[in-house]
Amino acid sequence: MIYRITAHVIIRNEDQFLKYALVSVLPYVSDYIIYDTGSTDKTREILKQYKFEEKGLVNKISYVALRNEMIAKTKTDWFLLLDGDEVWNQKILADYLDFTLKQPKNIQATFLKTRNCVGDVYHYRNSGNYEIAGMRGSLNIRAYRKSVKWEGEYPLEKCIDSTDKNSLAFFDGYYWHMTHLKRSSSESPVMGFRKRVYDLGIKSENLPEVFQNQNFAKRDKIYEGIAALAGIYRKLK
Repeated sequence: MIYRITAHVIIRNEDQFLKYALVSVLPYVSDYIIYDTGSTDKTREILKQYKFEEKGLVNKISYVALRNEMIAKTKTDWFLLLDGDEVWNQKILADYLDFTLKQPKNIQATFLKTRNCVGDVYHYRNSGNYEIAGMRGSLNIRAYRKSVKWEGEYPLEKCIDSTDKNSLAFFDGYYWHMTHLKRSSSESPVMGFRKRVYDLGIKSENLPEVFQNQNFAKRDKIYEGIAALAGIYRKLK
């Protein structure tokens, strides 16, 4: 089933998981807008089979301007944010989009849980410190009405006040987020180390369909040893 919602995708150097993100979402939405902001890895190669625009490098302010430009181009009542490292299960996506499109007029956005992978795609963190509409945890807003407007500077831009319970609705589901994994083949070791979170996490079940039968690298014993020590440190702290 195709849902009347537009996917908004802004990316730069996301070649490790981008194809999985796009295949997991784009076949189920009625339209999409993709902007590449100066990729130097294989991202644009992956994008050749899709319609996309090259926008060049952006700063914290012009990035937010691109988000508002996307809203101006959107013809559906709702849009869905999709980053190049976010992958969905088909049923969860369908249920989330159905839930979103049925919201009353006072609801401006919907949010859900995230599964932030640690070490490899087969393990994820079960903790987070984001607060949205009075809830705290691994949460993120992913669908918005196109009547909203982005404000602020990247990466802290926002459309609406996330503490406003009256304009937000929670969907009890999740998507997979690779934010702590290597996301680009051109990523430097220093940057990769900075983004890595050492956590043993929880063994994954119900992996996205696009991940099945794929031979992703598994985390090594060194990672698991550091993660175990980090877990002890966090408890003592």
